[in-house]
Amino acid sequence: MSKREHLHADLQRGADILAKAQAEAADMDAARKELDASLSATPTVPANAAPLVPAAPAPAEVAPVSPVPGSVPSSPDADTARLRKP
Repeated sequence: MSKREHLHADLQRGADILAKAQAEAADMDAARKELDASLSATPTVPANAAPLVPAAPAPAEVAPVSPVPGSVPSSPDADTARLRKP
């Protein structure tokens, strides 16, 4: 095969690849338009949809927690003082 024939074959392969890519792009565009049209006609949530989870009841009053014996609530280390080793 001569250099000229080789170049011509490369050009033809490139043209075939480009034509295939353009056809696939057109198919993808048509599929996207069809999907967009079908999804835009379908509501995401029906207007009369019931909630999936019932509303949580209001929290009951919580009794205050008494401080840990031996700790000083105003101390910055009050939470970690009892965790330190002597």
